[in-house]
Amino acid sequence: MENEKELNKNNKEKNDIKQVLESIPAEKRRILIAAFQSSYTSPFPPPEVLKHYDEALKGSSERLLTMIEKEQSFRMETTKEQLRLNKFGQYFGFILAILLSVAVILLGINGHDVLAGTIATTTIIGLCIIFVLHSKPNKQ
Repeated sequence: MENEKELNKNNKEKNDIKQVLESIPAEKRRILIAAFQSSYTSPFPPPEVLKHYDEALKGSSERLLTMIEKEQSFRMETTKEQLRLNKFGQYFGFILAILLSVAVILLGINGHDVLAGTIATTTIIGLCIIFVLHSKPNKQ
């Protein structure tokens, strides 16, 4: 009984809105309708929208929710993979810095001061850019 009253109220409101919109000139009507468009920030649409999808095509709201869940799962897995690769890059950078430091020390001990200084300077500058500033060089 209560649902019937609510449905009748909604239908009456829809008819009232339709009559008001039909009384407005076409150009102003398009502007007004555009102003009433809604949006949402959640990955899941509001229940009313899902209901309309199901009314238009049976089972479409379930398909939509499944698609959203798969997209979220993909994003989470992609983020995990990116974090794993970032960690690998940091380990690789650390090992490379240690190896270059050993090479600089050995070159310095064996009398190749200029070469040792060049390698040490470029290594320090590279490490400052990558690790201290937390940025990668832009490929432009």
